[in-house]
Parts: sequence; C-alpha cells; structure tokens
Amino acid sequence: MTALVFNVNAGVLSCIGNVFIEQQSWLATGLSCIENAAHKRQS
Repeated sequence: MTALVFNVNAGVLSCIGNVFIEQQSWLATGLSCIENAAHKRQS
C-alpha cells in the first residue's frame, strides 16, 4: 500500500514538475520576444 501511494505521489510530482518546466520555458520565450522588441524599438 505504501509503495502504491509513493508511486502516485511520484507521478503527481513529475506531472507538476513538467508543467512548471513548460511554464518556465514559455516565460523565457516571452521574455526573449520582449527583449527583441525592445532592441528593435531602440535602433
């Protein structure tokens, strides 16, 4: 029973981790787009 609970928790944590990583990469992409737009405005 404990092993089953551990496996479920590990699955939930890995799912949360994947969502977090996806959000971070989305954030990084958005920031790079904003930086590119700022550089284009300056020039």
